[in-house]
Amino acid sequence: MTSPESPGLRPWGPGQPDDEARASDEIGPVELVSMLLNHWRVTIAFPLALAFATGLVSLLLPPTYTATTTFVPEKNAQGRLPAGLAGLATQFGMSLGAEASQSPRFYAQVVRSRELMEHVLLIRYLDPRQRHVANDSASLLVILGVRGRDSADSLQRGIRKLNRIISVRVDDQTSIVTLKVDAQYPVLAAAVANKFVEYLNAFNAQYRQSQARERR
Repeated sequence: MTSPESPGLRPWGPGQPDDEARASDEIGPVELVSMLLNHWRVTIAFPLALAFATGLVSLLLPPTYTATTTFVPEKNAQGRLPAGLAGLATQFGMSLGAEASQSPRFYAQVVRSRELMEHVLLIRYLDPRQRHVANDSASLLVILGVRGRDSADSLQRGIRKLNRIISVRVDDQTSIVTLKVDAQYPVLAAAVANKFVEYLNAFNAQYRQSQARERR
């Protein structure tokens, strides 16, 4: 036997939310403005504090300058073939391809080689920290403030730090290698980037001389 529901009452249960209670929980524009006005100190103080903290961090952190240099490795895809055979291959549309040792990615790996980085770290540069002393020079290892237990450990730490402040990118379509060096001083960043290119040119000349001797 069932009893009829009382007039004006609705059943309450899962899946049947109370519309009036839900409407009372929603915050309208008027209530939102009123809440912001009641807490105006927090509303104004938070953006000001965030701006102050950002400005303080920018003042404490030293600026970083980036020197960028680009180069294109010289390719000699047909250097090891006789001229007649190379021309015949070209007529038939055969692509001989550049040697791995002449590809841009090969030179990008040479930039990050330990031997080349050791030369860059140990060479002396004009010390930008000593502006009041003319022609004062120091190694990049000293300028970067790298210290270790001994000379070998210092050099190893210097290579890791140098790896972090340089970036090498290769464009496969144009074969352009882009080298970027970050430093606290713009003159130092440019000097280190130029030194990398100088050592790459010396490596390239020495490598091609050794290839010529092998062919002879």
